Amino acid sequence: KDSGIGVPEESKHRLFSQFFRAENAIATETVGSGLGLYITRLMVEASGGRVGFESKTGEGSRFFIAFPLKLAAKK
Repeated sequence: KDSGIGVPEESKHRLFSQFFRAENAIATETVGSGLGLYITRLMVEASGGRVGFESKTGEGSRFFIAFPLKLAAKK
């Protein structure tokens, strides 16, 4: 959870995409490759979980990771 710049509504659907950075992040922060959330999503999903977030522009964001209590047995 943070109280940063938040994610604009028009950028939310792409946030976990490879090399994506929202316009407001590009304008205010000069560092970052746009790979952190993409890699996080890949790792979490490969482990059977899911990752998501809630955000309001100018108010900040809250990210979450959820894993199933039991993973399905592999055949």
